[in-house]
Amino acid sequence: MKSSHKEIDSRRFKILIKLQDMREVRLTFLAEFFKISLATLRADIAFLESRNLLTHRHGVVEINENKTSKMMYDSFDFRCNLHSREKESIVSYILYQLKCIENDYHIALDSGSSIFYLLKEIINHSSLQVHVITNNVAAMSHFITSQQLDGRIMMCMTGGQLMPSRKCLIGKAAENGVPLVKIAFIGADVVSFESGLFSSRREEANIKMKYIEAAEFVVVLADHSKLGFQKGSVGERFACFEKSDNNELLLKSVNEGSEGKKFIVVTDDNWQDINKPYIDKEIETLKNLNVRDDLLRFAPLIS
Repeated sequence: MKSSHKEIDSRRFKILIKLQDMREVRLTFLAEFFKISLATLRADIAFLESRNLLTHRHGVVEINENKTSKMMYDSFDFRCNLHSREKESIVSYILYQLKCIENDYHIALDSGSSIFYLLKEIINHSSLQVHVITNNVAAMSHFITSQQLDGRIMMCMTGGQLMPSRKCLIGKAAENGVPLVKIAFIGADVVSFESGLFSSRREEANIKMKYIEAAEFVVVLADHSKLGFQKGSVGERFACFEKSDNNELLLKSVNEGSEGKKFIVVTDDNWQDINKPYIDKEIETLKNLNVRDDLLRFAPLIS
């Protein structure tokens, strides 16, 4: 049966997501992974190469690092589709295993794609009643169209300037619109217990700092690809880890005079050989710091 245009576009998008994760891969691997013929795959590759999104040489495909591809990778929609199963596992683990959100809690949700998955799961929860503050425009849009406007979930936007590609609000108005909350749920592009949390955008880093400062407790959502420095020390550091006088590891924003906050980092257990050295290094760093080993939680992948 001939594939529809929608199915072809979806497959090509997934090919780009896979390449973003692996950077370079053989055509035979992609054909087997997506269960398509080499002829079909070559047509997909030729289409994507014509858009300057990848390069094909001698049976190997490599993602391009140019302005066009970076604009696409930077978009909220692309990031939302990257490691989607892992993100679903992380948010399910947070809500149903950790059960760290209770009724009438005031919580903050930042602009990360993993946070969007969390908001969707909160909406789908049968009885959870919470107050949410967010600068995540995609989350608010989903909430408005979800037919869950029954008062169980109270949503409030921070205000601020819209960043369309990232589907979030930024700027001083957004930063000043963050009230005190029980828990802040934040994402990061890099999570390193040695060096801290990083965001690829300064504007988003600024409001992430405000969320940390406003919260009693912080939950960091980061799929396995964000753990460690496999991507390099990219972007802006917005938080660091430090030990308190009573030997407790705390998370604090890099703003001068900020206080350390209790936290957990929740990732997934779906890493492969290419990620394992970085995961192992983070675990070893925690051991060397001689702190609680449950600060890093691994959510089992939902089948």
